[in-house]
Amino acid sequence: MLGDKPNTVVCIDEKFFTKRKRNGEGFVGRETEGHKTIVMGFCELDCSTSPRTCTGRVALVEIPDVTRRTFEREIKKRVAPGATIWTDGHASYKWLGEEDSGFKWDYVIHSDGEFYKDTEFSFEHDGPVSTNAVEGLFSRFKKHVRRTKQVMHPNRTHYGNWIGEFLFIEKYLNQKKLKGKSWRGVAFFHMIRLVLVRACVCIDISPGCPAIR
Repeated sequence: MLGDKPNTVVCIDEKFFTKRKRNGEGFVGRETEGHKTIVMGFCELDCSTSPRTCTGRVALVEIPDVTRRTFEREIKKRVAPGATIWTDGHASYKWLGEEDSGFKWDYVIHSDGEFYKDTEFSFEHDGPVSTNAVEGLFSRFKKHVRRTKQVMHPNRTHYGNWIGEFLFIEKYLNQKKLKGKSWRGVAFFHMIRLVLVRACVCIDISPGCPAIR
């Protein structure tokens, strides 16, 4: 689970992905009711390094609403008990500050212009509380969605597939994380592995040369 290792923090945020609308006067805005798709993002940070870096462990999930019940369910499903969590000031996160929540929590209030603040937690390399890491994850996901829409015109029911495709790319096709040219072979092998798992084929990963049986 996210946050299960020492010196890690889990940044959490939610984002509305909506259709644009234009009124008679040419104003372009966002229309949420009836067209809203809400995605909740999780990004684990390693605070033992300076500057802090993402561990590569991330999650995106489509959620039906932004109520406390939904937030609490998704957080407890993906974040280890006792982990440190950073969020924005959304009211549905306030339960994290309760003594029996099972988590350590801090937050920034974006509506007040606060995007970072000094942390009170003890890590090897202290730094400001911020949700920039998960917001960067959303930014990359948005770009992926826009590229997809250039070649097809799916509706909101396709967001689950987009999320799965994006997370695969984020994990296996990022050359900076894998370093060198080996990422192509790694990505191809894991793609085949996932296909075979879905087809209920047993896979044996042995050191050196992966074998499929």
